[in-house]
Amino acid sequence: MKKFVKGLAALLLTGTMATAGFAACGGDTGGDGGSSSSETSSESIVITIVLDKETYTLEEDSSFVLTATTNSTRSVRWTSDNPTVASVNAVGKVLAKAPGTAVIKAEAEGESAECVVTVTARSVESGALLRVQSTKLMMEMQTEATAQIGVQYVTVSGDDERVETDKAFAFESADESIATVSESGLVTPVGVGTTEVVITSGDLVEYVTVDVYTAAVCDAQSWLEMFEDPTNDKARYYLTNDIDFTGYAYDIGTLADSGNIENNYFGGEINGDGWSVKNVTMQGNYQSLFGTAVGLRLRNISFENILFTAEAVRAAGIAHTFGHHNDKGVFESNLSNVSLDLVFETAMGTGISWTNYGMNLNNAFIRMRKGENSTVTEFPDDLTSTGYVDHETLPSHITTQAFMGVSRMAYNWGYGKSSMSNVVVYSEFEGAGGVIGYGYGNFDGDNVIYCETQMHASYYGYQIFDHSVWSVHPERLPSLIKKS
Repeated sequence: MKKFVKGLAALLLTGTMATAGFAACGGDTGGDGGSSSSETSSESIVITIVLDKETYTLEEDSSFVLTATTNSTRSVRWTSDNPTVASVNAVGKVLAKAPGTAVIKAEAEGESAECVVTVTARSVESGALLRVQSTKLMMEMQTEATAQIGVQYVTVSGDDERVETDKAFAFESADESIATVSESGLVTPVGVGTTEVVITSGDLVEYVTVDVYTAAVCDAQSWLEMFEDPTNDKARYYLTNDIDFTGYAYDIGTLADSGNIENNYFGGEINGDGWSVKNVTMQGNYQSLFGTAVGLRLRNISFENILFTAEAVRAAGIAHTFGHHNDKGVFESNLSNVSLDLVFETAMGTGISWTNYGMNLNNAFIRMRKGENSTVTEFPDDLTSTGYVDHETLPSHITTQAFMGVSRMAYNWGYGKSSMSNVVVYSEFEGAGGVIGYGYGNFDGDNVIYCETQMHASYYGYQIFDHSVWSVHPERLPSLIKKS
């Protein structure tokens, strides 16, 4: 949004998002054996990272470059906590987009440095603006389809506005290794990642965010195709609609059978974009949605009616094991805005993972309920009824049958960082367990709530979840807001 002074009306950019390049989807536009690799050697190098600026102030529609100095051999990962104010690309170039404050973070192997960026309003003498058709493009490499940026030069006088047809526009990609743009505004994907297209006309500037993904996912078959190259840590996927697994077999247990996180895991990013994966009936001996995960980035996605079937199975909603590093380096797993509806017919299950060596979970609702054919019996009351569980006081029956809200075993050693915030667990298994069953190390837990009734789960979801992302009500269980 551009703010105009001297009494001129402020106009909002259209908040739409365009998708391109998913013709393949028919669119219109390890086991516990992995623990040995989790400990940090006493001779490990201490990673350091420093930025050349700790604070910086600039006007909107301006840019500058942050430089990171680090002894890490890994690529520096750049993020902004407020990209609508200031965004940053893969090489540290910061674009000021609207008045406000943003924190730019550079991260390498778990260490980070920050710069606080303050963006001030730019004085505009004329009542003119650039209006783009879409502020965000979602593209994918599978079809390499292009997308056209639509932009208008608009002059404003009071309540009247006029589209000027004689104005020229210049287009520039902030990172041509991600996407290029032609003189006419035609965007072509080049590599997986995120960049900005900067549009200028005279002294007016506007931006379009371009997200390039490996592939779009539109049905059960294309979801299963993600597991054909599971160890591609750089892979990115996004959903274009709900995915129904009715009639499909779901068995990716081989990703967890060996517990070998060096070469047998799922890594990459999945943006659910508010859609759901539903009606999954698990098969195999290690039942979970992703097997073993290293560096999984999962956001804005619901899983509905996920049924675990086998007896004496290690059942976990997302992954049997979260590993934090493999032979390629260190990859923490980050899950945000995730809703899980898990159905158990077995007497051994967990909400997120069976074993966790480094996973950050933020803004999640986990529901654990009994299946129609469940033979699970009620468990006796014990110290695991709420909150965290200290392994020293863990009751003996938990070692053979239990339901834990997040993880059965969790470790925070060396490279791995574990944290949870804004997590609501609703379990229908009385006295079955709390959040974490057996753990070493310190776990950050802000607003992590274990609920034994639907009323409590509904109330706490209403209290802590973002109402613009979650559908919440004091008397209804929370759910992610679906795309129309």
